[in-house]
Amino acid sequence: MNKLRNNRKGLTLIELVVGVAAAGIVLAACGALLGFVFGAFGNTDVRYQSHQLALLVTGKIKNELQYNAGAVTLYTDAAKPDGDSVPYTQGNVYIYTDTSGRLVKRTATSSSALGDPGYVYPSASSRKYAFDVAFTKTTDKTVTVDVKVRLSGDTAVLYELKTDVIVNNGAVTQSGTGTYTFLGAAAAK
Repeated sequence: MNKLRNNRKGLTLIELVVGVAAAGIVLAACGALLGFVFGAFGNTDVRYQSHQLALLVTGKIKNELQYNAGAVTLYTDAAKPDGDSVPYTQGNVYIYTDTSGRLVKRTATSSSALGDPGYVYPSASSRKYAFDVAFTKTTDKTVTVDVKVRLSGDTAVLYELKTDVIVNNGAVTQSGTGTYTFLGAAAAK
């Protein structure tokens, strides 16, 4: 009888159940770890895209202020050029964020009308993002640009970038609450 017990080849039902349970626990732990790793990479991707968009918006505004020979008006907070009661100056550039959080640049075509947007950010490919842009006059030659990137329809800020823009060929004047006008060399004459 002992000879039969020592020669058995195979697993009992209990050994099989314990083995399957152990394999299930190991696979569940691996799945949770992979989910965490991929989630961290997805979060990093959103932050990276937010950072890149903030740099792009800041760069566009900086280029307008430093290289535009005419006048550039920056609107922040609730001030928007569409509701502005002050007449526009033909050829002047107006930069603001619209109600959906997109940065808009428009050039005045007459004293009562703005032309089509010269650029709108984010573009259709990045519509899931929105911007809050604020301008603060630091000195007569410096404006602080504060760009906050968030998801459209959300108030949580994903990335914030503050930068000082130094204007060498003109001056910055405050023309209303939250409204700053930069007069370039050609506009100041």
